[in-house]
Amino acid sequence: MYSPTWQGPTSIAGGFPSSLPPFRRRFIPLPPLLPWNTELRLDPVLEPKSAPLTRMWDIRTAAYLNEATPLPWLGNPATTPALTSMVIHTSHLAVNLKETPMVVFPAAGGGPVTVKDILDNVHAAAALITSTPPTADLFTWAGLEASKYETQEWVLKLI
Repeated sequence: MYSPTWQGPTSIAGGFPSSLPPFRRRFIPLPPLLPWNTELRLDPVLEPKSAPLTRMWDIRTAAYLNEATPLPWLGNPATTPALTSMVIHTSHLAVNLKETPMVVFPAAGGGPVTVKDILDNVHAAAALITSTPPTADLFTWAGLEASKYETQEWVLKLI
Protein backbone atom coordinates (compact mmCIF):
# COMPACT_ATOMS: atom_id res chain seq x y z
CA MET A 1 0.00 0.00 0.00
CA TYR A 2 1.35 3.43 -0.92
CA SER A 3 1.84 5.98 1.85
CA PRO A 4 2.50 9.61 0.82
CA THR A 5 4.24 10.30 4.14
CA TRP A 6 6.85 7.51 3.95
CA GLN A 7 10.19 8.84 2.72
CA GLY A 8 12.22 5.59 2.66
CA PRO A 9 15.20 4.81 4.87
CA THR A 10 17.20 7.77 6.07
CA SER A 11 20.89 8.07 5.25
CA ILE A 12 23.73 8.37 7.70
CA ALA A 13 27.31 9.57 7.24
CA GLY A 14 29.10 7.33 4.78
CA GLY A 15 26.07 6.81 2.55
CA PHE A 16 24.55 3.67 4.13
CA PRO A 17 20.86 3.72 5.01
CA SER A 18 20.26 3.76 8.74
CA SER A 19 18.15 0.62 8.48
CA LEU A 20 20.99 -1.50 7.01
CA PRO A 21 24.45 -1.98 8.54
CA PRO A 22 27.44 -1.86 6.19
CA PHE A 23 28.47 -5.27 4.82
CA ARG A 24 31.73 -6.61 6.22
CA ARG A 25 33.34 -9.78 4.99
CA ARG A 26 34.55 -11.92 7.85
CA PHE A 27 35.97 -15.40 7.65
CA ILE A 28 34.81 -17.67 10.40
CA PRO A 29 36.67 -20.98 10.59
CA LEU A 30 34.57 -24.13 10.68
CA PRO A 31 34.65 -26.05 13.92
CA PRO A 32 36.99 -29.05 14.01
CA LEU A 33 35.54 -32.50 13.41
CA LEU A 34 37.47 -33.89 16.36
CA PRO A 35 37.85 -32.74 19.96
CA TRP A 36 40.64 -30.23 20.58
CA ASN A 37 44.19 -31.72 20.62
CA THR A 38 43.11 -35.11 19.25
CA GLU A 39 45.85 -36.60 17.08
CA LEU A 40 44.48 -37.76 13.74
CA ARG A 41 46.53 -40.60 12.23
CA LEU A 42 46.28 -41.96 8.71
CA ASP A 43 46.17 -45.69 8.06
CA PRO A 44 49.74 -46.79 7.18
CA VAL A 45 48.61 -48.10 3.76
CA LEU A 46 47.65 -44.55 2.74
CA GLU A 47 50.81 -42.86 4.00
CA PRO A 48 53.65 -41.83 1.70
CA LYS A 49 56.09 -44.65 1.06
CA SER A 50 53.59 -47.34 2.06
CA ALA A 51 54.65 -50.71 0.72
CA PRO A 52 51.41 -51.91 -0.93
CA LEU A 53 50.75 -48.85 -3.10
CA THR A 54 53.57 -46.34 -3.46
CA ARG A 55 55.35 -46.42 -6.83
CA MET A 56 53.21 -49.39 -7.88
CA TRP A 57 49.68 -48.06 -8.33
CA ASP A 58 48.68 -46.00 -11.34
CA ILE A 59 45.52 -44.30 -10.05
CA ARG A 60 43.88 -44.65 -13.47
CA THR A 61 43.59 -48.41 -12.81
CA ALA A 62 41.75 -50.14 -9.97
CA ALA A 63 43.84 -50.52 -6.81
CA TYR A 64 42.73 -54.13 -6.26
CA LEU A 65 41.87 -56.91 -8.66
CA ASN A 66 38.40 -58.04 -7.59
CA GLU A 67 36.02 -58.41 -4.68
CA ALA A 68 36.45 -62.22 -4.64
CA THR A 69 39.94 -61.94 -3.11
CA PRO A 70 39.71 -58.83 -0.92
CA LEU A 71 42.85 -57.49 0.66
CA PRO A 72 42.47 -57.36 4.45
CA TRP A 73 43.53 -53.72 4.74
CA LEU A 74 40.83 -52.41 2.35
CA GLY A 75 38.24 -52.46 5.15
CA ASN A 76 40.44 -50.60 7.65
CA PRO A 77 39.28 -47.14 8.72
CA ALA A 78 41.29 -44.57 6.74
CA THR A 79 42.08 -42.65 9.93
CA THR A 80 42.32 -43.15 13.66
CA PRO A 81 40.06 -41.97 15.17
CA ALA A 82 37.73 -42.89 12.32
CA LEU A 83 36.12 -40.05 10.33
CA THR A 84 32.76 -40.08 8.55
CA SER A 85 34.12 -37.91 5.71
CA MET A 86 37.51 -36.80 4.40
CA VAL A 87 38.57 -33.91 2.17
CA ILE A 88 41.44 -34.55 -0.25
CA HIS A 89 43.22 -31.96 -2.42
CA THR A 90 45.84 -32.41 -5.12
CA SER A 91 47.90 -30.07 -7.23
CA HIS A 92 49.12 -32.61 -9.76
CA LEU A 93 46.03 -33.55 -11.72
CA ALA A 94 44.08 -31.71 -14.39
CA VAL A 95 42.26 -28.47 -13.65
CA ASN A 96 38.99 -30.15 -12.72
CA LEU A 97 40.73 -31.80 -9.74
CA LYS A 98 43.11 -28.97 -8.82
CA GLU A 99 40.33 -26.56 -8.02
CA THR A 100 37.78 -28.98 -6.60
CA PRO A 101 38.68 -31.10 -3.60
CA MET A 102 37.44 -34.65 -3.32
CA VAL A 103 35.08 -35.23 -0.42
CA VAL A 104 35.07 -38.90 0.46
CA PHE A 105 32.16 -40.51 2.29
CA PRO A 106 31.77 -44.17 3.31
CA ALA A 107 30.42 -46.30 0.46
CA ALA A 108 28.37 -48.29 2.95
CA GLY A 109 26.46 -45.13 3.89
CA GLY A 110 27.22 -45.26 7.58
CA GLY A 111 30.35 -45.88 9.54
CA PRO A 112 33.85 -44.59 8.91
CA VAL A 113 35.65 -43.81 5.67
CA THR A 114 37.75 -46.86 4.80
CA VAL A 115 40.96 -47.34 2.85
CA LYS A 116 38.83 -48.80 0.03
CA ASP A 117 36.64 -45.66 0.00
CA ILE A 118 39.73 -43.48 -0.47
CA LEU A 119 41.21 -45.64 -3.23
CA ASP A 120 37.88 -45.90 -5.07
CA ASN A 121 37.37 -42.11 -4.97
CA VAL A 122 40.91 -41.33 -6.13
CA HIS A 123 40.52 -43.81 -9.01
CA ALA A 124 37.09 -42.36 -9.94
CA ALA A 125 38.50 -38.82 -9.97
CA ALA A 126 41.40 -39.89 -12.20
CA ALA A 127 38.97 -41.64 -14.55
CA LEU A 128 37.20 -38.30 -15.12
CA ILE A 129 40.33 -36.84 -16.68
CA THR A 130 39.94 -37.38 -20.39
CA SER A 131 41.28 -34.18 -21.92
CA THR A 132 44.82 -34.48 -20.58
CA PRO A 133 47.40 -36.63 -22.35
CA PRO A 134 48.73 -39.39 -20.05
CA THR A 135 52.27 -37.99 -20.13
CA ALA A 136 51.22 -34.50 -19.04
CA ASP A 137 50.41 -35.37 -15.45
CA LEU A 138 51.61 -37.68 -12.74
CA PHE A 139 49.41 -40.66 -11.98
CA THR A 140 51.42 -42.93 -9.67
CA TRP A 141 50.27 -43.02 -6.04
CA ALA A 142 52.70 -41.53 -3.51
CA GLY A 143 50.36 -41.35 -0.51
CA LEU A 144 48.35 -38.82 1.45
CA GLU A 145 49.81 -36.15 3.72
CA ALA A 146 48.13 -33.84 6.20
CA SER A 147 47.52 -30.40 4.71
CA LYS A 148 49.83 -27.68 5.99
CA TYR A 149 47.10 -25.08 5.58
CA GLU A 150 43.81 -26.75 6.53
CA THR A 151 43.15 -28.86 9.58
CA GLN A 152 41.75 -32.32 9.02
CA GLU A 153 42.33 -32.16 5.25
CA TRP A 154 44.69 -34.27 3.17
CA VAL A 155 46.90 -33.72 0.14
CA LEU A 156 47.19 -36.46 -2.48
CA LYS A 157 50.79 -36.94 -3.55
CA LEU A 158 51.50 -38.34 -7.02
CA ILE A 159 54.80 -39.13 -8.74
